[in-house]
Amino acid sequence: MAALVFAVGAVAGWAIRGPHPATPESASGTAPVRSPNREVRRPGKTVMPEDVRRLLAPIHAARTPEDRLRATIELAQNLPVGELRRWYQSDWFDFNSGMESNVFYKITRARWLAEDPEGLMDWSLFRNSEKTFEVAKRWAEVDPHAALAFLKSRRDPRERGRLLEPIAGPLAKVDPAAVLELATESFTRSPYASNMQASTMLAALADASPAALERELGKLPFPLRKMAIAGLDAALLKRDPAAGIAALRDEPDGLKRFKSALSNNSESLKGLLADPDSLPPGWFAAAASENPYQLVRDDPERWIHEELGVLGFSKQQADNLANQAISLLASKDPERAFELLDDGSLTPAQRMNLIKRATEHLANDDPDDAKRWIARLTDPKEIDAANAALESTRNQNPPKTATPAEWLTQLASRDANWISSYTDPVGKWDRDQITAAMGEFSKLPEETKTACANKLVSHGSDEVPPSLQATAISWMLEHPQPDDSNNTVRPGDALIFASKLASTWCRQDPAAASQWVRSLPAGDARLWAAKNLALQWAEYEPQAARQWAASLPADERSAVIQHLDTGGETGH
Repeated sequence: MAALVFAVGAVAGWAIRGPHPATPESASGTAPVRSPNREVRRPGKTVMPEDVRRLLAPIHAARTPEDRLRATIELAQNLPVGELRRWYQSDWFDFNSGMESNVFYKITRARWLAEDPEGLMDWSLFRNSEKTFEVAKRWAEVDPHAALAFLKSRRDPRERGRLLEPIAGPLAKVDPAAVLELATESFTRSPYASNMQASTMLAALADASPAALERELGKLPFPLRKMAIAGLDAALLKRDPAAGIAALRDEPDGLKRFKSALSNNSESLKGLLADPDSLPPGWFAAAASENPYQLVRDDPERWIHEELGVLGFSKQQADNLANQAISLLASKDPERAFELLDDGSLTPAQRMNLIKRATEHLANDDPDDAKRWIARLTDPKEIDAANAALESTRNQNPPKTATPAEWLTQLASRDANWISSYTDPVGKWDRDQITAAMGEFSKLPEETKTACANKLVSHGSDEVPPSLQATAISWMLEHPQPDDSNNTVRPGDALIFASKLASTWCRQDPAAASQWVRSLPAGDARLWAAKNLALQWAEYEPQAARQWAASLPADERSAVIQHLDTGGETGH
């Protein structure tokens, strides 16, 4: 088994399995039509075809873990790359033990990258994979100009933004001019000092080819030149800290540039601040105060007791740094934090901060642990503060054992400010739990349904499954609420939510999304949802999108087809 696992790691040491849906705005543009020889994406979790069942049979029949792993490797090495999109979409390799699944996706993704990198990148963007960065970077390391061409082919600015940083580093090593062109294009589209894409390009160029960037400094517009100088400062401090400090020491704005460079490279901060005496007077305190977490993260207790005044910290800077250390220690080691309460070294404000942070951390994992920790306190004011922190944490997070019915009932009464953290765990629900939640929603009183629907859609997180969001939006459209101060969702908002979900859900399962759109009440919301769904679908399966549009009722059909023909330019 160990030999098999080692062999797999040698073949491919990475994986990007699984969808992680984003929540994009309603579709407003199209991408280039996909190559016709690429496998067409199939909807959702369909009935497993006989050919797939036959290929999986040796894995199901294996009697030992070793045989099961061997059969998995055999399948992963021989499955045609043109079939991978179909397999991934339908999730046919659904082994929950972890080992086989991990091996299958490592091998197949490595093969996909080698044989059809555009297809893998296309899939990764389509599913909004959290590993998109790694896929793009690996491709750019092998063929940076092909990766650049793919980036330029993307019309969606969000997709281009996700590709810029991972491609920039490898590309800057072989073609600095191309990276500078990308940075200039980005700045031309959005000429602001806060342009993160341009800044990212220039930082990559400064790191890989600093001499090439320095030669171009005089030609750059002032805001772009400032970004380039910040990138060069950071790159020099990373390569040669002593040379970087010497270069900045006598500059009029040296300290400002030093702090700016460290803010873009937190790892450099850790190394430079390990030796405060190497810095000009006051620089250590100023830089550490800009990013205190990086200084205290490895040994927070040291910085609770450090004589910070000797190191040039003002009282306010010292208090802020100590409080950062106290908060970190309380979350990392609540037991040690409690011991600090008895040694008399903390101020009253620091004691209160420690008690609140430790209680919150414990309550996030196990409220009973937090209660036991609080029971050891003796000061009434501190006990009250700890109990308040415990109650606040309860309001932010659902009980780990809550059933879908309990979760929905509690959701209705939750403070809207904490809904996102309350809805995050829903992303881990299995299909049965999601189905149960949708069924329980239908049983709720009308007022509770409205409260849940509003919070699921307007205050929820991206983790809320689209089918549950769809249930909420359908209720909102069928039961519009009056436009008054008691409702956070206005009558027109449901149209926006429906359009947005139609586009987002289409990325995962166009069959389910299109069926939901058809079920909506006739009107503007359904029409715009249909337009956005079709436009999103057409980016990847133009023929399927047009077939669906052609099946709509006559009045909607012409509007949706026109929306496709114009690329959404006449849309909302």
